[in-house]
Amino acid sequence: MIASLHCGSSRTWSTKYSTFQSHNKAFKSDSQRLAFSLRSSVAKRCSHLNAALCDRSSQQNS
Repeated sequence: MIASLHCGSSRTWSTKYSTFQSHNKAFKSDSQRLAFSLRSSVAKRCSHLNAALCDRSSQQNS
C-alpha cells in the first residue's frame, strides 16, 4: 500500500518507509497504527490533488 502511494526515487521511499516504521512502533495497538496510516494516505492524496488543481487553474488563467 505504501509503495503504491509514493512517486519518487527508491532512496526517498526507503527513508520515508523507515521513518514510517519507527513512528508506528510507538503505537500500542493495530487500530492506532491503522488510523495513522489512513490519515497519512488521505493527506498525501489531498496534497497531490491540490497540486494538480493549482497547476491546472494556473494554466487556464494564462
